[in-house]
Amino acid sequence: MPIFHYKARDKFGALFTGEIDTMSKDAVAIQLDSLGYFPVLIEEQRSDLFSSEFLENLQARLQPITLEDLIVFTRQLTTLVAAGLPFITSFDALIQQTENKRFKKTITQIRNDVEAGRSFSEALAKHPAVFNDLYVNMVRAGEVGGVLDQMLARL
Repeated sequence: MPIFHYKARDKFGALFTGEIDTMSKDAVAIQLDSLGYFPVLIEEQRSDLFSSEFLENLQARLQPITLEDLIVFTRQLTTLVAAGLPFITSFDALIQQTENKRFKKTITQIRNDVEAGRSFSEALAKHPAVFNDLYVNMVRAGEVGGVLDQMLARL
């Protein structure tokens, strides 16, 4: 996501500067307006082609999500769900424990989708390169039958 530098004034005319990580200049303006600031300048930060952030993102994209990553994720989630932890809390724990940066990003997206109101199976289905149809459909069956922890244990 791009980073935008901004200058804005409050209702008393005091100048504030900062950075916001969002999708567009319009989103920055909306966010500043919601805080009671009047945007004066909004500029997208240009990053060097080989900046450390760029290289880190490239490495994360190229890092494969292995079967071992998926097995560990499923086992840990099974344990957390069976223990009765809230789903979002379980995802937060999994995100912290996952070392694979690409998989961490995938789990974060799933967490955000579930938090936004999607079912767990719908969130998984958005990542077919990681979660195949069998995995998604077994999770869906576990959700419908109220036995998600048992289905995860079978997976």
